[in-house]
Amino acid sequence: MRVTKRRFDLAGRMIAATDPRLADANRSTVYSLGGNALATESVDAGWRVALFGEAGQVLNGWDARGNERQLEYDLLLRLRNIIEQNRCAERFTYGQKDAAEHNQCNQLVRHDDTAGSRLLQDYSLHGSVLSETRHFMLAAEAADWPSAEPDRNELVEPAGLQTCRVFNAQGEVLTQTDASGNSQLSTHNLAGQLHSTDLILNDSMHARTLVSAIRYNAFNQVEQETAGNGVVSLYAYDQQDGRLIGLSAISADGTLLQQLNYSYDPVGNILL
Repeated sequence: MRVTKRRFDLAGRMIAATDPRLADANRSTVYSLGGNALATESVDAGWRVALFGEAGQVLNGWDARGNERQLEYDLLLRLRNIIEQNRCAERFTYGQKDAAEHNQCNQLVRHDDTAGSRLLQDYSLHGSVLSETRHFMLAAEAADWPSAEPDRNELVEPAGLQTCRVFNAQGEVLTQTDASGNSQLSTHNLAGQLHSTDLILNDSMHARTLVSAIRYNAFNQVEQETAGNGVVSLYAYDQQDGRLIGLSAISADGTLLQQLNYSYDPVGNILL
């Protein structure tokens, strides 16, 4: 028998956990009066300490590996800079009042991260990203982003990779076109669930079906779907807990290709 113990404070927050490996707690947490986790100590990850601001935003963080992380915000408490080991690892730029033409007001318009720069040129009325361009770093080294945008541009490739999307009135993606010109087309049912996905390559005018006829049960679990090669996948679930108990694949000519059955113990471990 393997016993796991957890201890909670009067507010219902877990402050200590003990697993079967050790007699003492393998994870403990200290909370602030506002409910934020100030310090955690784990036998696996070591200790972590965080400092929070008046609005509950994380200002500083330290861990057992010697990492130091500082987060800077603007007057609207939007994240602006992430400083790691005295290097500006990430910068965030937001749209001003003159960016209304592309619905960028108060939206993230540029994100300089560890891979490069991500430019978000257009937003929908729902706040979804319609068009974005990724510029990768010229050198494979840790980023230290300067504050001036022209200086940041010199650190990334001049040619960017653009991705464009089209949404419906519910904010669901209908079309996504990647930097290579390949378009992914999606349809949805009345409940907003994905029904089919097609692919149009940049050198073709014909759509290739990736998956279609996706059917769901009342718990939003996929019961049936048809792959582009005509193979139909059927899923069966336990009516009591919703766990997957059967998976079968049938070819277009009716041949059974695969049949898997699952059984579980009371806590969810697969037995068979």
